[in-house]
Amino acid sequence: MDDAGGEAAASAGQRSDCRTGTGDSALENQTLSKRQMKKLLKQQKWEEERELRKQRRKERKQHRKQQRQNSQQESRGDGQSARKRPRRELTPSSLRLVVDCSFDNLMLIKVSRLEVTSVT
Repeated sequence: MDDAGGEAAASAGQRSDCRTGTGDSALENQTLSKRQMKKLLKQQKWEEERELRKQRRKERKQHRKQQRQNSQQESRGDGQSARKRPRRELTPSSLRLVVDCSFDNLMLIKVSRLEVTSVT
């Protein structure tokens, strides 16, 4: 009985070592649950593929940069930048707009200025 009790205590000690991550990977495989194993394998795979993801990010970034440069060069040939919108020519109109601001004493000065700029 003493041997069985000693073995049980030793195996319990191994389990606690495995859970803290200080044990061998072979011992961890024996004492970890399926969910823990999956989680561990997933994390190891994630760490192994880190450099690959980093390289892919750099390639995508360079590809987008190259596309932007190409589109800018094409737009320069047209004479206008692709980002700038062409301005409309102003045409005089006989239409007039009247806005009643009699409630401006109830508004903050900041809000009334914003209103004026949005109308004009």
